[in-house]
Amino acid sequence: MYYKLENGNFVGFYEQKDKDGDYTEISLEDWQAVLNKQSEGEVIFYNAKTKKLETIKLGKFETFDGTKVSTDTQALKKSILSELSELKTEFATKEFVFKDIYLQKNRDVDKANLTSIVVMLNAMKQTAFKNWKFKDLNGSDVYANLSIVDMLTMAGIMQSQTTNTLIAESTLISKLEDLSVEELLAFDSEAEFKALLGLWLWKYIFIR
Repeated sequence: MYYKLENGNFVGFYEQKDKDGDYTEISLEDWQAVLNKQSEGEVIFYNAKTKKLETIKLGKFETFDGTKVSTDTQALKKSILSELSELKTEFATKEFVFKDIYLQKNRDVDKANLTSIVVMLNAMKQTAFKNWKFKDLNGSDVYANLSIVDMLTMAGIMQSQTTNTLIAESTLISKLEDLSVEELLAFDSEAEFKALLGLWLWKYIFIR
């Protein structure tokens, strides 16, 4: 069994060596030991000082060029951006408490229905809508009659919820650009998001 090097870096194992290339013979015992380490998630590399194959355990977002371990900041930022996008969606659509007893989701379909009903009530010169479906604080379906004022208040909360989550995401995306590698590694997306939403979050959002 042989391993091949290119520019001093390990590239793979081969049963036979070609005429061209830098090949070094390795015992089956050493080969199996290295493979066992690789199966445990370690990375194989050639140590130029010891002139042997060795393995190293890399943390999440860490890379190794054969001599030093470094953080892949682009992959790290991409992961954080993905987390922020998911949090934006989660909090923008999350149930909010209305009149202290009802739970209302903030989905696009809910906003569209609310707008259509308000337009219809105005056109028909009516001031109330019967049997709007909510959830109670225990998650059971309940129906309530709503005035136009109620519905406009609810629409205002929905818009505020959407706007606040968009602002939170944008603010945190900008913040990432000024953070060091150490600060990026310690970045807690959910905690940062909740901190920006602040009092608004605790006033309206229902936390089970």
